[in-house]
Amino acid sequence: MLHCRYCRCVHCSWGASVNDIVEAILHSSGVSSELARTRLKLYLDLLASTGKRDEQALASLGAAYIKEMLEPDPRYTGC
Repeated sequence: MLHCRYCRCVHCSWGASVNDIVEAILHSSGVSSELARTRLKLYLDLLASTGKRDEQALASLGAAYIKEMLEPDPRYTGC
């Protein structure tokens, strides 16, 4: 059982799936940064807490998140 740091809810058997999704996304994007791993896991945990539990959807959203971290759209970076 995993306990959420933010709302103290309990996630049964959810943590292993998130870790697998995070590792798959990082492997496919070629990123090995611990910061990226942490940020991606927090992002996927946030999505999961809203009710998104479909692994395919989480993988797709996580890949888009990593892509935006690596190649931010200059229209939205404030530069």
